[in-house]
Amino acid sequence: MIPSDNVQYLDKNFWEKRYTNNDNNHVTREWLGDYSLFCDYFRQNVSKSLSILILGCGNSLLSEQLFQDGYENIHNIDISSTVIKTMSEHCDKCKQMKWSTMDCRRLDFIDETFDVVIEKATLDVFLVQEKSSWNISNEALQSLRPIGHEIYRVLRKNSGQFFSITFSAPHFRHPLFGKMFDNNLKIKNIEQLGNEFHFFLYHLTNDPSIRESVSCFQYEPPIQIDIKNDGQVFRTSLFWSHDFDNFYVEFLSFFKSEIN
Repeated sequence: MIPSDNVQYLDKNFWEKRYTNNDNNHVTREWLGDYSLFCDYFRQNVSKSLSILILGCGNSLLSEQLFQDGYENIHNIDISSTVIKTMSEHCDKCKQMKWSTMDCRRLDFIDETFDVVIEKATLDVFLVQEKSSWNISNEALQSLRPIGHEIYRVLRKNSGQFFSITFSAPHFRHPLFGKMFDNNLKIKNIEQLGNEFHFFLYHLTNDPSIRESVSCFQYEPPIQIDIKNDGQVFRTSLFWSHDFDNFYVEFLSFFKSEIN
């Protein structure tokens, strides 16, 4: 079930219909690479005894794979009651986890309930109307801030960890997290995952010993210019990177296209 307009991804009824139809005959679906691609990093940073909340679990196998790996204190939430019912009955291991229909902007948990919060492409849904990843609108930021507040609120103080898995590259997501969490959570590490299609794992924490977020390449929005050559005009983009000491980085081979 593909929406006619991306704005439908923001509609609870769209997800109810999609999951009622078994997501195009897929009982489970991974929007990004599965747990096997980042399990080593997760094991190194998260003890098996910690409590985990998964935001917008959908019909991903992530929680099931975590449970099989020894993480048994897991609470899954999603805005769709249909997918919560389906996934809670998906397997015997699933029946041993907690499942709740809930909006990630208004979590029904008391403060400091969880050691770890995980989201996998859930935040991306709130950005589907954006025209440019370089300039996130104030409306989108205001829709994400309540989620950031709720994540920060339900995490244990001084030891809470948040993991975000997304296609969004660091030069887009790094500054967004700073605004979304009002710098209350710091980015401890960024892992690039996948082969042909890269995606990223962002590891954030409220640990006071982490005073600053890890740095990443920062680019200014691209500048489009036209280049004339032998009577033809080509359009390309130039990127300004603060990490190369005022050096223009040109990606002609990726962005060049002939124009009339």
